[in-house]
Amino acid sequence: MRALFAAVLAAFALQAQAQAPEPAHVDARLHLQFPAKLGELRYRKTVTYPNEGLGYCIVYEGKSSLAQICVYDFGHRKLPTGIDSKEFKEALQTAEDAVTRLIATPPYRNGQLIGTGRPEIAGEGRKAQAELRLFTSELAPPGEAPVQNVHLILMTTGLGKFLKLNYTARDMESDAFAEESKQLVQDFVEANAEAMKTLLK
Repeated sequence: MRALFAAVLAAFALQAQAQAPEPAHVDARLHLQFPAKLGELRYRKTVTYPNEGLGYCIVYEGKSSLAQICVYDFGHRKLPTGIDSKEFKEALQTAEDAVTRLIATPPYRNGQLIGTGRPEIAGEGRKAQAELRLFTSELAPPGEAPVQNVHLILMTTGLGKFLKLNYTARDMESDAFAEESKQLVQDFVEANAEAMKTLLK
């Protein structure tokens, strides 16, 4: 478990770069673009919640993995950029609690938090920080052999919103999970080079 967490955390030594992939979804107000592909995952759908404070999630899917990039504010206005605000810490705890409940509910079992970290994205001599949480669980449908799962939360605040990546993969080696996680973030950062600059301090 320690090796898995170390591999994931090391993978997030990212540098902001510029690229212009074709978007599958655009948030014109926030100037965010969501590419048709992140890593090996492809855009599946956009989920917009009736409660405005819950925002929306862009869903990506792979052969054995699922990712969501969620943008929301819980009704807060003028959220400060970064990870130090009270509002962010409360939202992070809410996200962590949601995963903890999920992986404790059948058909999941043996869920546990295995690591926390603060990866950085650097650019122009400045940096943006995020909070990372890594969990493992077993997916054990009745009558089937259990399958190991890894769950990641990567979250920060920027553009006046909480920005959160949820990523879950089934039966994936540690190095592959770390590399795929890194690629998801790198592709999103590259697709939003200008918007990401506003997160840098």
